[in-house]
Amino acid sequence: GRTYKGYDGYAPMFAYLGEEGYLVNLELRPGKQHCQKETPAFLQETIRLARLITDEPRLTRMDSGNDALDNLSILEAEEHVDYIIKRNLRRESPQAWWELAKEEGTHQRARPGKIVYQGATTRQKTLTIEGKEVTRPIRCVYRVIERTITAKGQYLLLPDIEVETYWTSLVHKPDIVIEQYHQHGTSEQYHSEIKTDMDLERFSSGKLATNQLVLHCALMAYNCLRLIGQTANTSPGIPLRKPAQRRRLKTVIQNMIYLAARLVRHARRVTLLHPGHQRIADFLLAQPGQFGHVARPQRGQPGLADDSPPGDRPMGARPAAPAGSRRTDHAARLPLLPAERRRRGEEPAGRLERDRLEDPALHRRQGGPLGGQARGQ
Repeated sequence: GRTYKGYDGYAPMFAYLGEEGYLVNLELRPGKQHCQKETPAFLQETIRLARLITDEPRLTRMDSGNDALDNLSILEAEEHVDYIIKRNLRRESPQAWWELAKEEGTHQRARPGKIVYQGATTRQKTLTIEGKEVTRPIRCVYRVIERTITAKGQYLLLPDIEVETYWTSLVHKPDIVIEQYHQHGTSEQYHSEIKTDMDLERFSSGKLATNQLVLHCALMAYNCLRLIGQTANTSPGIPLRKPAQRRRLKTVIQNMIYLAARLVRHARRVTLLHPGHQRIADFLLAQPGQFGHVARPQRGQPGLADDSPPGDRPMGARPAAPAGSRRTDHAARLPLLPAERRRRGEEPAGRLERDRLEDPALHRRQGGPLGGQARGQ
């Protein structure tokens, strides 16, 4: 099928869990396939996977393309699973819903020329549950908007009627149910992160099966990055610039994945060694067994960290070698920068650094260790 950008594309189906947006299930479909085709099986599989992750009550939100009796039958048969499905009005008359809203619903004047009606009613539906046909009432929440004046002040000869209706198993007030469904739009941000941050807007292959494999590999990478970002949110060593519930994948990749490091193999151990990024190293070392083994030597105290808790010894320190061991310290053999050698007294300081040590005012005027005048000299 053709995408909105004019390319031949696919029609993927994604299922997210929680406000953080963990990706539970996905399916890559041909672009011409209707969104409801094969959705009942996908819905059952998603509910099963979500049950393995959490025992908390779950709320399923689906848009009007999935307004079908098959989906209602599956959700009504599940325990601890509520749902909100936006209804497809099909051939229903908006005027009929307007009349019902004026009789039974509550109204609120949002602005001059705009009245919002809200309410709830029930509709009898025949569902197939465990192989048996059952007729039961399904709650239907509606919102009807009557406009006689547009937002720009234009008066209308006839009222403009807009109708939104939802199937739901929730017993909350209509405005709460509608607000819960509108939060469904956050999933569009998750789609954006998959397409842009993970660079999957266009697949590399023309084969559907190959792209399905690529997308399932992306599922694992997506959840790993999401887990790192959510764990970092609770870490005091990595403060947020502003309060947020989650970090974009691009932020996680740039701030926590793109790190200069050195992979050291020694004493039948593989260690990731990076001398900088104090806060990132503290964060990774504070997650025992979750992000692998990470070590960072401290300035003036080279060494490799072991698996003991970080609080038991200085950051980057390594336990003493056993008696008779010929184990060497790879971090001690790392090449040092000239400034580090001068700091240790292994290399005499240059004329500019001597002047700065003798005259602190000159140091301040030149803007620190790498001021503009220092670079000019």
